Amino acid sequence: MIAVAAGCAQPVRPTLLAADLYAQVSALRATGRVVVDGDPRPIEVRTTQYLVTPDGARVFPVAAAIANCKGGEPDEDIGCTLVLLRAHRFTVRDTPPR
Repeated sequence: MIAVAAGCAQPVRPTLLAADLYAQVSALRATGRVVVDGDPRPIEVRTTQYLVTPDGARVFPVAAAIANCKGGEPDEDIGCTLVLLRAHRFTVRDTPPR
């Protein structure tokens, strides 16, 4: 017998690939917000938010992650933290996890 408790499961937060966010870094710096393709749905990212690894172990303020980013060719954007993270997936949160 399998018992299922309705309403107990936490909703899955959509994730984005940091490389997809980097592709829009110039617009994010200029406007303070962008919409990035996420999985399973697009995600609005604002400079006041946080990038959080799905397991919650690593947290990066968006503003700090893009602070030294110029945009363009990632391999030439050597001072950009987001470039170093571009192969990683993140959730986006308004506040850091506790």
